[in-house]
Amino acid sequence: MVYVEDGRIVIRYMLPREAARLMGAPDSFWLPQNKNIAYTAMGDAVAVPVTSFISEMLLGPLVKLSYEEFRIAI
Repeated sequence: MVYVEDGRIVIRYMLPREAARLMGAPDSFWLPQNKNIAYTAMGDAVAVPVTSFISEMLLGPLVKLSYEEFRIAI
């Protein structure tokens, strides 16, 4: 993370919990104590909010359109 504090640019690593939040995991989601393993787990994860958005806004309409085109062709 990069932010400004007292006129200085500060850089710090994101905490594993912050990475989990970005991936859509609730605060109750269990994370390993080892930070490297926790980062790896979140790096290999699928961001649920993004996947839901893509499903609702792109895939759903495509499936509906394909179904309607198929029905018209019959």
